[in-house]
Amino acid sequence: MFEACGRHRSFAKAALELAITPGAVSQQIKSLEEELGIELFRRKARGVELTAEGERYFIDVRRSFDLLGDATRRIMRAESPSEITISIESSLAQNWLIPRLPDFFRRHPQIVLHVAARPLPRNEATRFSDIAIAYGWRSYVGLKVVELMTEQILPVCSPELLARVGPFDGPGWFRRVVLIHDHTFGSHGLMPDWQGWLETVGYLDLPTESGVSFASSALCLAFAAAGGGVALGRSRLVEPLLAEGKLVSPTGMATPSPSPYFLVGSGVLVDTPAVRALVKWLFEAAGSAVPAEAGAASTEASRESDRARR
Repeated sequence: MFEACGRHRSFAKAALELAITPGAVSQQIKSLEEELGIELFRRKARGVELTAEGERYFIDVRRSFDLLGDATRRIMRAESPSEITISIESSLAQNWLIPRLPDFFRRHPQIVLHVAARPLPRNEATRFSDIAIAYGWRSYVGLKVVELMTEQILPVCSPELLARVGPFDGPGWFRRVVLIHDHTFGSHGLMPDWQGWLETVGYLDLPTESGVSFASSALCLAFAAAGGGVALGRSRLVEPLLAEGKLVSPTGMATPSPSPYFLVGSGVLVDTPAVRALVKWLFEAAGSAVPAEAGAASTEASRESDRARR
């Protein structure tokens, strides 16, 4: 119960996950704090936050859960050593991973791969999988991470919209189009908003508040492909749509993404031949060299988080 509260930073969300009342959660946490003689949470108007002692305790508890998870997966792999589950953001799975997967199965027909296309909340990237592809700097407590690939951010729209509005002719062009806002990662600072992107390329004082917004990168790109407006696309996601002619890059300008993609795993990142084969293939598909740490234990996620903060 403490782990769920610490992960959600909310008694109410922990109660929902555990199918009990928030009052029961609060009472159990109070009992735990009395037993330990330590305040674990600070109660706030909206949710709770871990105290310094609570944060240290949470990291140790999570590490213990990860050890249990690793032990369970090892037992299961002994029965199915060529069966792997990978977690990945649905938009990346649809636009980047799936078009490349036939090549993986041609090379490794003996491997059974389960693709879990779902959001990857903090500390949960590999709870139900062997490995995950995660976007952006996050706090993956007790997990291991290796940088997989980078990308760029660029405006994209349909060829029909470009023909209707006219070719790009400078910053004023953006006043003639509907801006599509992607809130998938906005709250985490992992995806620039329109104002940030325009300022990066030197276009200041343009109105960016209007338009339409989606909490899904896939929906943003689908709306752009339908001629609804101009979206900020992540190059790894728009690559196939650009190749098919469903989207075009009207400005020809792109900026580096604020963060790369990572492979995330618990314990040793590649501890079976099947996972090792998948990791090697993922780096090849990304056009990246396989780093030395991907062959054994990888860098601690906490070090990556420290680097991000610096």
